[in-house]
Amino acid sequence: MVEEKTVKRRKQVKKYMTKCRIEAHLRKAKMLLLEKHTAPIHKELATAEKYLDYFKHHTEYNPDIDHLYILSVEREIADIRAKA
Repeated sequence: MVEEKTVKRRKQVKKYMTKCRIEAHLRKAKMLLLEKHTAPIHKELATAEKYLDYFKHHTEYNPDIDHLYILSVEREIADIRAKA
């Protein structure tokens, strides 16, 4: 049986990696926006939203910290969509 500390650590790593993926897709969408490529932007934003949905429902949710993170990511996605 896997130790409780190991399980907790794996969940933390999964949560961190999901955040990294979201931020990577948002960075790529911003870069494409600067280069005036509009078609791939929507694909990157859709992927970021998919990972955000995964983050909301499949990671340990801490309302104090994660709620603000989710709001900031959703606002950033809306801003990029408005500019595209």
